[in-house]
This record gives sequence, structure tokens and C-alpha cells, in this order.
Amino acid sequence: MPTSFYPIEPDIHYFHGTSISSAKKILGSGVDLSLGGGELGRGFYLTEKAYIAFAWSEKKYKRQRKVLMFRLSEDDFFNLHPLPLSYNSAVKIRSKLKEEGTTRTYIFGENIVWSPIVGKNSVHEDQIKIESDLARSTLEKNKPIGMKK
Repeated sequence: MPTSFYPIEPDIHYFHGTSISSAKKILGSGVDLSLGGGELGRGFYLTEKAYIAFAWSEKKYKRQRKVLMFRLSEDDFFNLHPLPLSYNSAVKIRSKLKEEGTTRTYIFGENIVWSPIVGKNSVHEDQIKIESDLARSTLEKNKPIGMKK
């Protein structure tokens, strides 16, 4: 029995802000999970809001920014058994990782971590962090799309 809430399995669109050069590498050879790091450790970060990915890439890369769009079905997302974090849990984990200096190396050992964005300029939106090769290959079933700058 399908787990989707809809009669037709919808795609969820996720956005990743990066540099033009990194976007070319992702579009050419796929996501490299060993390169990314962020407030919840090593992984590939996405958000459901294009403007958040754009703002992040604008802040970091200025005019060399690029936003990629990925599609993932709701069933595929939930079949990866994402680890959901509350806002308070995410804040505690982020603080611990910053204190330990492991924001580029820490992994939860999950496929996906689903959490509110909790950085110092936090917005009230969620992020997902892809950690496993299974989640990466599931995400890449549909080729990512490069959006306009």
C-alpha cells in the first residue's frame, strides 16, 4: 500500500545553493557527500524554499552563485526513514558541534536528517541533510536542474 497522502505520488522540490563551479561538478558527476559541512555536520544540505538556497549562496558566493533544484517523491523521502530533530535538539547539537569543531565532519549515521534551520540568522524553515549513499542515489534518480543565477 502506498504511503503517499495523495492519489498521484507528488515530487517534493528541494533546493541547494552553491557556487557555479560546484554546481557544474554536481550536474556532471553527482553529489559528493564528503565535501559538504554545515550546522549539523558533514552532508549535502537542501531546503524546500528556493529563496533560502539563493540567499545562502548569494551570501557566500556573491555573483558566482548557483541554485540547483532536486526532485524527490514523498514515498522515496519517507522510505529513507529521515531522522527528525526538534528546534531545541538541533540548537543543542549545533552548539556541541561548533564547540567540538566538528561541523565539517560529524555524521549521525542516518540516511537523512530533517531539521529546522537553526543558525545565527535562522529562518523558520526546514532543511534536510543527506548523509548516506542510499539517500544520495535516491535523490539523484531524477537529474538535478540548474536554476538561473
